Amino acid sequence: MRGIAYCRGGNVEEALELKARYGRDAAFLAGGTDLVPALRRRAPGQLPSVVCDIAGIGALRGVADEGGGLLVGPLTTHAAIAADPLVLRRAPLLAQAASLVGSCQVRAMGTIGGNVCNASPCADTLPALLACDALFALRSPRGGRTLPAGDFLRAPYETALAPDELLAGIRVGCLPPGGGSGFVKLGRRSACSISRMSVAVVLRRGEGGRIAEARVAAGAVAPVPVRFVRVEALLAGSEMSPALRGEAGAALAREMIAASGVRWSTPYKEPVVAALLGRALEEAWGRAGGAP
Repeated sequence: MRGIAYCRGGNVEEALELKARYGRDAAFLAGGTDLVPALRRRAPGQLPSVVCDIAGIGALRGVADEGGGLLVGPLTTHAAIAADPLVLRRAPLLAQAASLVGSCQVRAMGTIGGNVCNASPCADTLPALLACDALFALRSPRGGRTLPAGDFLRAPYETALAPDELLAGIRVGCLPPGGGSGFVKLGRRSACSISRMSVAVVLRRGEGGRIAEARVAAGAVAPVPVRFVRVEALLAGSEMSPALRGEAGAALAREMIAASGVRWSTPYKEPVVAALLGRALEEAWGRAGGAP
């Protein structure tokens, strides 16, 4: 990491000015759990020339009630999100996903903004944010704009952030009345595990015990974490049952193959992702007050 300059943004305006000055040659440093290992792995020609430390900007940290949703600062750590009373009550899916990120050390240092902007296909918080209808507020010296989570993710490790932009806030939709959520992650082990596949589900129970609304997102099954709208359409209006969970799981597996093609891992992933969705649906439906 020799030859990399270090600077610190004391507030949002200073951070934006530094990013505008250096553009793609600069990298923001928050928790550092993604950036520092990446700096160690990269060849000298692939390294940023400037690291801009934004960890001390208090305005980008914390969770606030926004009436119909929550505003989560990008510098809020996973541990803080997992324990936050507002998140636990109004967006429990995000709290559950944050509680499963990496190890306790990573959760204590790593930030949700870093997890989002790194845009790893296996990022734990992204499927939850997609299922929560999250919006990303972006700022630059030119002004601000807001993007849905699905439009923010372009490709593996690639986002819609312009060279002079900063993720300034994450607006998270709250669990609707009569709703329940579930998050299931598969990793190689139960501690400090990188997700091999993850599924996030939000269900709203309607009249007659049917599913009034369904949101289904998954990570590490496509080039980027994504919502599966065809699976959602299959679930909406249906009665929850083991048969429906099996049908939805098979549909998700087909969508996964359509998105990523047949690969060496497909014979393993196809039945597993179907089973993961079945578990997440059962979990969400139970939390929505529905019978199995």
